[in-house]
Amino acid sequence: MHKFVFMYLNLPYGVVVLLVYSCNKIPPPLSQNYAGLLISPVKNQSAGWLKMAFNLRQWRWVLGAFAMLALFSLFRDDQGFTRTPPVVRRELRSVSGRDNTYNQMLSKTDNQVVLNNGLVQLTFSYPGGDVIGIKYKGIDNLLEIKNQPSNRGYWDLVWNKPGGKDSVDKLQGTRFKVVTATADQIEISFTKTYSPSLGNDTVPLNVDKRYIMQRGRSGFYAYAIFERLEGWPEVDMDQIRIVYKLQQDKFRYMAISDDRKRVMPTAEDRANGEPLAYPKLFF
Repeated sequence: MHKFVFMYLNLPYGVVVLLVYSCNKIPPPLSQNYAGLLISPVKNQSAGWLKMAFNLRQWRWVLGAFAMLALFSLFRDDQGFTRTPPVVRRELRSVSGRDNTYNQMLSKTDNQVVLNNGLVQLTFSYPGGDVIGIKYKGIDNLLEIKNQPSNRGYWDLVWNKPGGKDSVDKLQGTRFKVVTATADQIEISFTKTYSPSLGNDTVPLNVDKRYIMQRGRSGFYAYAIFERLEGWPEVDMDQIRIVYKLQQDKFRYMAISDDRKRVMPTAEDRANGEPLAYPKLFF
């Protein structure tokens, strides 16, 4: 009966060498018990060698199993992770404010700017920067479509010169630009620049309204930068806010705290209500 010696060598980079050859002498423990399997290091050889002796007729399935393991080892690295073919990477060119065609979340027409990440879509007036539309989950516009576009989503600022009357500036932009644009995020800007020639019609500040949209997020971020240069007129500011007037037939309930929740009054309720001590409170 032929006996065989099976040797397994695991070399660097996952290369496997299998050696099977005829052997006339089999170690005594295995020659006495063919059902046994002996595994022992080979003396004076590399530590990665193993010697296995077995009866081929009774242990053919062992040879097949080790052959499959050897083939599998050809595709594994030294840490045991399956290797994949080399990936050819293509370097993407950078995107600046002047090159926004690379970002698919932004589109622009003669009088609108649109941001769309697939979950939410924002429509802005151009170049003013008012939010005139918010599309979300099948609703074409969450903002009150009965209002004029300039009275849906906007910034405003209540200000006055010292000792003067209050004025309201809705911070209409005059210029638009893309601040940053990548595959996952875009930031846009609507700016207005103060000039003394404008007189008292506008707050003496430079204003930069910013909007950020990120891929995979069902919302957006908004902030503003206000700048007053040396020598410009003094100004008092009572309030700076961003306003979103939602559709009244879809947003009718308000929750201020755990014990202050109720149906929200509408614009019609305010118009027909009785004014209280404070001008903005009605009964």
